[in-house]
Amino acid sequence: MITVKNLTKSYTLNESQQLVTPADHQSLILQNVDWTISEKKFVALFGKSGSGKSTFLNVISGIDKPDAGKVFFNDVDLYSLTDFELSQIRLRYFGFIFQTFNLISTLTAQENIEYPLVLLHIPPKERKQRTQHYINAVGLEGFENKMPSQLSGGQRQRVAIARALVKDPKIIFADEPTANLDEKTADEVLKLLVDLQHQNKSTIIYVTHDQDVMRYAEKRYLLTHRQIKDYANV
Repeated sequence: MITVKNLTKSYTLNESQQLVTPADHQSLILQNVDWTISEKKFVALFGKSGSGKSTFLNVISGIDKPDAGKVFFNDVDLYSLTDFELSQIRLRYFGFIFQTFNLISTLTAQENIEYPLVLLHIPPKERKQRTQHYINAVGLEGFENKMPSQLSGGQRQRVAIARALVKDPKIIFADEPTANLDEKTADEVLKLLVDLQHQNKSTIIYVTHDQDVMRYAEKRYLLTHRQIKDYANV
C-alpha cells in the first residue's frame, strides 16, 4: 500500500530554516530508506525522541517532500503529483491523528468529526449518520455539542480518532497521539484505536517513543541511524 524507495531526508535548521545539504551526514534524518508497509495492519514505528519519526510520517503521507527517493501509494508516486492531486489523495484516502489533537477550536466535537465529510461533499443525511456512528463508537455520546476547550485531553483525542476514521480512509497516520495523555487514558485510547482499526480493516502507521505501545502492534519497526529495521531483529 505504501512503498518507500531510496528515501533521503535532511534536517532543517531551526533558526534560518535553511535546508542542510544531504552531503552533510550529521544532518541527515533518513538515508536511502527502503520500506513496504503491510496492508490492514497496525504498524508501529519506534524511535527515540529526535530520531525523525514525525518527519518520516510527514514524508510518507505526502505532507513533506523528501530530498531524494520516492514514496508510492497504490503504485502512484506521491511526489510526481501536483499539489492539488496530492491534497486530494490525503483528503480521500488518508486519516491523521496528531499528538496535539489539531481540532478546530471554533467547531463543536460533532462538527470537527463531520468536517472531512463536508470537504468530500458527502450529502448532509449521510454525513450526519456517519458522524453519529463514530461519536457512538468512540464513546462521546452527550459531548457532541461541546467545544474542544470544554473537553478533557482523552475526549479530544477521541474526537480526533473519530475525525480520522469517519471518511473510511485506507491509511491512518498517527503521530504519538497518546503522548500527552496520562497512562490510564492513553491505554484506553490505544485499545479503542486498535478495536476500530480491526473493525474498519484499515492500516494504521503509528510512530512512538513509548515502548509500551509496541505490544499493540501487529508489525513493529525501529527507526535508528537513519534506517528502518525490523524491531524483532534488533
